[in-house]
Amino acid sequence: MLTDIREGFAAHLRSQTYFSADPAITIFTEKLNTLENDLKNALSKWGLTVLVTSVIARKGKNQIPNALYFDEIAVIAHAQESPRLNKTGISCSDLAEAIAWYGKGFAPLGLNGGEMLFRDIVIGDHKSLLVYNVIFSLEGQIAIPPVRPTLS
Repeated sequence: MLTDIREGFAAHLRSQTYFSADPAITIFTEKLNTLENDLKNALSKWGLTVLVTSVIARKGKNQIPNALYFDEIAVIAHAQESPRLNKTGISCSDLAEAIAWYGKGFAPLGLNGGEMLFRDIVIGDHKSLLVYNVIFSLEGQIAIPPVRPTLS
C-alpha cells in the first residue's frame, strides 16, 4: 500500500503539464536503485528536481476485520534546487507551490479513503541544496494483504 501510494503520487505529478513541459522537471522516488547518481545527474543538467519519499502511516488501527486502517498517511515531496545550476526559470519555492497545487486531490488506487490533502511547505535542511518539503496527508484503509515481491 505505502509503495503504491508513493509511486502513484509521483506518476500523478509527472502527468501534469507543469512538470512535463520542456524543460521537464524530473520526479524521482526512493524506489529507484540508482537514485543518488540519477539525482546528481538531473541536478547537474537542470538544477531542479522533485523527490517523493516514503509514505508515513500514523495512527494505524486494526479495528476492521480483514482490513488495516490509518487515520493519517503522509506523503512528502521534496522540491530540490541547486540555485547555481538552475536553468529552468522556476524557483524552488515556485516548484513547491506547484507540487502543493497539483498534488492536492490525488486519490490513490486501492485505498478506500479520501483525497490527498495539502498540509505544509517546510524548508528542508541540506548542506548544498535548497529544499522545500511539501507535505500531504490522507486517511484510508486497505483490505488487501501485502504481497512479497519475487526476485528476478
